Amino acid sequence: MKPRLLTRFLTILSALLCLATAFLWIRGHYARDGIWYSTDSMRYSLHSYRGRIFAWTLSVAPNPTAMVWSTPLKMGTGFQLDSVADSWYAPYIGPSKGINLETDFLEVPSAWGGVDKKWLGFRYVRNDAWYPRAQLQMGYPTARSRAIFVPHWAVVLLTAILPAIALLRFVRNRGKIGQCRTCGYDLRATPGRCPECGTEPSPAQ
Repeated sequence: MKPRLLTRFLTILSALLCLATAFLWIRGHYARDGIWYSTDSMRYSLHSYRGRIFAWTLSVAPNPTAMVWSTPLKMGTGFQLDSVADSWYAPYIGPSKGINLETDFLEVPSAWGGVDKKWLGFRYVRNDAWYPRAQLQMGYPTARSRAIFVPHWAVVLLTAILPAIALLRFVRNRGKIGQCRTCGYDLRATPGRCPECGTEPSPAQ
């Protein structure tokens, strides 16, 4: 793939990821979206919820049948999509149960020990007792958790870099006479077609 085409592909991909992350950021205020891959002993997942994207691994050994998930999804082995609105949890999180859905997935009680590192919304958790109580009403035989949290804003900023550069380059080159309006290549020697990106200038240009 030519460098110019590769740059264009990466710019489009970055723009799509930026828009998708912004959508999940907004949606995460009232719903949790996740992708699971489960085996007989482990569960690996990627979630978007309450301003963060988090990768989470959770042990289900030694007895996976001992757990009951409070979710519309009937968890099984393999890949599964899990999307749950906050309103669905209402019967499981009332004040009498002492569960705050706002923090249940995202906060690990300090009394449970383990490792919990935080910085500007980023977070790393390693714990042998943590699981979201709103999600697992019956608990786990073991609950060995590892999780990495990344704020949505960080992903949006990262994926917006290439589209922003492309937009600024387009605006800068649009008003220059004798240059390609797409990539800025000098067209004085080849006014009929840009040899760099293939754009054909308009008659006015």
